[in-house]
Amino acid sequence: MKVKPKADTCASCHVDVHRGNFKQDCKACHSESGFSKAPFDHSKTMFALTGKHNGLACEACHKSVTPTARTASSRVADFRGLKSTCVSCHTDVHQAALGTACESCHTSTSFRVTTFTHPRLQEFFVGQHAPVACVKCHVPEAPTRPTRTGATVLNVTFKNLPTTCVSCHSDVHLGQEGSDCQSCHTVQAPKFALQGFSHTKTSFALTGRHEALACVECHKRETGAFPAGAGTAVRLKGVARDCQACHADVHLGQLTVACATCHQTSSFKVPAYVHRNRTLSGFLVGSHARATCVACHKPSTGRFPQGVGTAIRFKVETQCVSCHTDVHRGSLGPRCGDCHRP
Repeated sequence: MKVKPKADTCASCHVDVHRGNFKQDCKACHSESGFSKAPFDHSKTMFALTGKHNGLACEACHKSVTPTARTASSRVADFRGLKSTCVSCHTDVHQAALGTACESCHTSTSFRVTTFTHPRLQEFFVGQHAPVACVKCHVPEAPTRPTRTGATVLNVTFKNLPTTCVSCHSDVHLGQEGSDCQSCHTVQAPKFALQGFSHTKTSFALTGRHEALACVECHKRETGAFPAGAGTAVRLKGVARDCQACHADVHLGQLTVACATCHQTSSFKVPAYVHRNRTLSGFLVGSHARATCVACHKPSTGRFPQGVGTAIRFKVETQCVSCHTDVHRGSLGPRCGDCHRP
């Protein structure tokens, strides 16, 4: 008696280790020459293997492998229900702080982030900030090993980091100018150089010869007390504004400290001067009115209000003989004005 064997399907003789996942179509992957290392085109699935994923062993992702009841060497691999999200295989080192869409930053080519554009505050990430490495702002803290996976997780804060200058940069002014650094500095300038500052916004506008001065001419570096504490910094606040703070008193204390009554910042020279002493109104007429300053006010070495030195003497005698020779040799007394007029 001839009996036709039931061999129209592989499952007639072989255990379906895939438990019906592939509808008994074993020949789509296997052949009689060898059942192991079955060729399979993953691009036909909803998750094509590219980059680092390409070439992985099936069991690297499909881990539900158990021995069958028939033989201990036979194994059953369950391909059903495997998730395609990154965190289903990879540890989320960001701890969900950036969501689950890992592909928005990473690719399977290397998993490293080669380029990234911050979606907000783009004006902040230009100029001197553009080449800054991520770890300069997103500083990794001590890694942890969660009990759930045992894998090392880097503790890095990515969201809601402060963007104030002092959160990354030391305040070299030690609290003299507050935290509004961008009012003077900009990320566009090399080394955050000073570009956006105008002395006209201060209580001491720079005019004339002052305007071209370098900042260090008046703002010196010193060690002392500052609003943020003791330290060394360029003194910006509390700089004396009177002329004597920068200029030597060439008059050695003969005149008041109100230098601006005679001098201007345009040249500091005195182009013209009008005597304000009313007692000299009758003296400064005629030839006297046309006389130059040096005709009466001559350089003199002697004692002045600030001490002994050499300076132009401003307080001078108004008697005629102090400047003119008495041709009468005192025979007519000192009152030259009784007969002569300048």
